Amino acid sequence: MRVLFATDGQPPARRAQKLLESMGRRDGTEVKVITVAFDDDPRPEDWNRSGIKEAEQVSELAAAELRSAGFDAVAIRQGGSPADEILRAIDDYDIDLTVLGSGHRSWLGNLILGSVSTHVLHSSPSGVLIVNEWLQEARKVRVLVGVDGSDHAMHATELLASFADPERCDVTIIGVAPYAQPALVVHAALAPAYEPWDAGHQEDLIKRAGMRVARARRVLDDAGFKTSALTNVGSPSSVLLKEADSHRMDLVVVGSRGLGPVRRTTLGSVSNNVARHAPATLVGREKGLNSE
Repeated sequence: MRVLFATDGQPPARRAQKLLESMGRRDGTEVKVITVAFDDDPRPEDWNRSGIKEAEQVSELAAAELRSAGFDAVAIRQGGSPADEILRAIDDYDIDLTVLGSGHRSWLGNLILGSVSTHVLHSSPSGVLIVNEWLQEARKVRVLVGVDGSDHAMHATELLASFADPERCDVTIIGVAPYAQPALVVHAALAPAYEPWDAGHQEDLIKRAGMRVARARRVLDDAGFKTSALTNVGSPSSVLLKEADSHRMDLVVVGSRGLGPVRRTTLGSVSNNVARHAPATLVGREKGLNSE
């Protein structure tokens, strides 16, 4: 597992680092710690030299702290546009998961959802973990995995299994069944009307959601995780966020459509909504997926 941790040393990045330390596997995980300084900053040269030196110190300190926590971690420092350099590093180092915080703007980078983190989230060819909030409570990390039966959701589940330490996490897997839509029929007079709601169809949707949960649960159980499972009915993003809030989940795991040959600037509505509102979100996608 190759992880890229992007940091500017500010509180949002520190929260992301704490979550990484709280749940990440130590064995088999290689962490590259990247800090980006603006080499082309218009301010005086002596300021730029000072800024580059501080960027190096930030990445070296974070790497040292991660090594103390048991990770294989090394520091790298890039100059240029933060989003572009993070994406370049993802490609150069064949990164499986990029971890970054959101909610703060600093001179070393704009790690704020809506700029750099959104750019990385939408454009990365591999998984991204966005941390908005970390409660830092003395307990296992509570993880909510949303599955819908798609390959994207299974890629996210498998990424969690590869990245997270089973001894440090409690995992709940949820399958969300949509509301059964009444069938559209046409009367003799060609006036559209709806048939009555079909309870049997709703039960079938719930059953399918349960089967998807069981599939994801087998993957995580085989990886050594302690899991629980449930199904619910409603809008996927609304159900996931409500469950995350009511059960004080630390992290929500969702799948995302892959990138095509041309960089996309959109993200699926569910993963986008969850990434904006959940305390932390792991958005998984298969590396190198060539179609949405």
